[in-house]
Amino acid sequence: LNPADGNFYVWTGDYPHNVAPGTDPTAVGSGYVPRTDVGLHDELFDGALRMRDGLFALRDIVSVMDFGAVGDGVTDDGGAFQSAADYLNAQGIVGTLYIPNRSFAIGREVILGNVNLLGGSMTRAGAGCIVPVAGYTGKLFKWDGARISNLTIRGAGKTATAIWMDGGYNRTIENCEINGFEYGIYIQGITVNFAVNDCTY
Repeated sequence: LNPADGNFYVWTGDYPHNVAPGTDPTAVGSGYVPRTDVGLHDELFDGALRMRDGLFALRDIVSVMDFGAVGDGVTDDGGAFQSAADYLNAQGIVGTLYIPNRSFAIGREVILGNVNLLGGSMTRAGAGCIVPVAGYTGKLFKWDGARISNLTIRGAGKTATAIWMDGGYNRTIENCEINGFEYGIYIQGITVNFAVNDCTY
């Protein structure tokens, strides 16, 4: 997408190809040709992709790192988690927040809404790890989504609450390790079709 004229251009040369900042796709000999078909526009803006911060990104999945998380296990990344959740909920979809294989400290209650959580590993070992900030004894996540998977959520010794959820339907927590909390999963209300699969506590 060329911001100067709002048109799409496609590279016609050899790959791999890195686009230098400030490249003008309209310049003679640039190697780009315009794409004016409506289908491409719809695919990018109304399909699986959308524009975020000047770049195309998946519409329904974002990484917490894209919202300023540090992931050193000490810095409070609660604000980044909340910003990512707010972004996904604002899309009007059931989105997924991706948590890569790092340790993320949270010192506040993160209201996830309908957002799902996905750790960066297909197994628990080494998966994205959530820990409370030292001394924090509140809730980490208030969750109304459908799935939490492949995460380690590790407390500091029988304090705080890892996941707080109201009554709801069709929810799954799987392939997770949740330990070291007063409440690993706290359910307030009636749940229907709620499954916990292959988790350790």
